[in-house]
Amino acid sequence: MKKRVLSIFAVLAVAVNMVGCTPTNTAAPAEVTEQIIAETTVESTEIVEMKTVEPPEDGWTVEQLNEVMYLNGKPFKLPCTVEELGDGFTVSNLAAHNTYPFIGNGNAFDYSGGTLLYNGCEVGYINLLGSDLDNSVIFQVEFFGSALQENPVGFSINGVDLFSERTDIENKLGNGFEVSEVNGNYSYIINDTSAIIFAFNRKPENIDEVTDNILAVGYYCK
Repeated sequence: MKKRVLSIFAVLAVAVNMVGCTPTNTAAPAEVTEQIIAETTVESTEIVEMKTVEPPEDGWTVEQLNEVMYLNGKPFKLPCTVEELGDGFTVSNLAAHNTYPFIGNGNAFDYSGGTLLYNGCEVGYINLLGSDLDNSVIFQVEFFGSALQENPVGFSINGVDLFSERTDIENKLGNGFEVSEVNGNYSYIINDTSAIIFAFNRKPENIDEVTDNILAVGYYCK
């Protein structure tokens, strides 16, 4: 089962290396993220406090993660609709597929995958049930590391965001991660249909070795 979970994100590290976008803001990436969060909470009728908790000793559940997961300053969870991602998010290059490689309950299902854009900049990928973008729910998201983006998103899990490092993941999310011998990815298997994957940047001088900086985050929940 765990091998099938990991196959979801097998192309994650490769895909993010192809990302590019014309900058729409000249601020540094960290400053952009802070600005996005500030603007989002100001426009909201209620300012949301992005809380964190101690990693559960017996492991995370989906319900617990939903309480500490945020996208641009607002609570975030899967499954969700494209509209629930918030203002500025759009999907392009939507393509339908017959079956999904991760089959937690033994039954295949139809899904569609597309490029996730934020303010016109490519920031990740999504997979959704069916092929109707307006009436289907997203069950998987992949956010690219902010270091590669001129217009990054503010995605965080219990205080770990796209600017965090390996030690932040271990300190704030616990030690329940498995490390891939193939690509060095961190994977956290929540249950048969849910998982989180962290991919890390490669060292310029040796692409076979990974750094401590996050390249991308993938979250699956069906």
